[in-house]
Amino acid sequence: MLLQKERLPKHLVITFREYFLHTQDLMNHKYFSRVLDTLSPGLKGELGVYTSGEWIHRVPFFQGGPKTEHTKFVTAITQHLSAMLFPPNETMIRRGDLTDRMFILSKGIVARLGKVIGKGNFVGEDVILSNGVRHYEVRTLTFVDAMVLTRAGLQAVLRGHFPHKMRKIRRASIFLSLARKMEYFLDELKFLRTSPEHTWSRGDETDWFRARMFNDHDLDLESSPLHVATQSVLAAQKALAAAVALDSTLHKRDDFFAVSTCVKASYTLLQDSCSRCHTGFDPSQHAHAPVHP
Repeated sequence: MLLQKERLPKHLVITFREYFLHTQDLMNHKYFSRVLDTLSPGLKGELGVYTSGEWIHRVPFFQGGPKTEHTKFVTAITQHLSAMLFPPNETMIRRGDLTDRMFILSKGIVARLGKVIGKGNFVGEDVILSNGVRHYEVRTLTFVDAMVLTRAGLQAVLRGHFPHKMRKIRRASIFLSLARKMEYFLDELKFLRTSPEHTWSRGDETDWFRARMFNDHDLDLESSPLHVATQSVLAAQKALAAAVALDSTLHKRDDFFAVSTCVKASYTLLQDSCSRCHTGFDPSQHAHAPVHP
């Protein structure tokens, strides 16, 4: 009656009717959440682990740790989930959106970067990054029931006593940051390819990409700078190994993990660069025992 009274176009009336028909599951979840609040902590934990089992095990940085900690963590996460309903052909995540929420798919199908993602999966895992923007889009293909976990909700959970989960998430954010940096440079390279002045060979593009990864936009990957860069990385590896020999607890520190991961990634890139440029300098002959974070 209300839709008719407002004299909306017929296609909008049909869209709204379909949407309201699909809100039944949304209402059921809100009612279920209120009932869940009345349960004891033990029952909340058991129920939370069971109901979240389909998707929680697909989030790599939510895995592992003592069983008791894991159960409490899952219980806390479920208390910070909110339900949302998306109609078909709607953009769930837009390019340029802040990385402030993750979506868990309870029902329906979405498309992301040419891949189809369905029930029990998630999108927006970069919620663990701070102050970032998204360089991809997620679009619904059907009606989608989703559970939303915001960064604020995740941070509220981590303020509890979950040392293993916090370490796992921090380390996952390091690898994700490196991956996002590579994605950004790939997007920049795709843009450069659209220019009529772009005449680079595949090797030139590879050299350009490595230069960006080393944060040196003037690096030409000649023999001399490659040799100097490799020696610097080897010196960094040696310093890290010496630090670990003095204090074995460094392995547990997130900052040490971040530094050692970046050093190892740099060493791998330099090895490949040296082999391509035929510098005659073999980094492996100067390497020592690697540092394992």
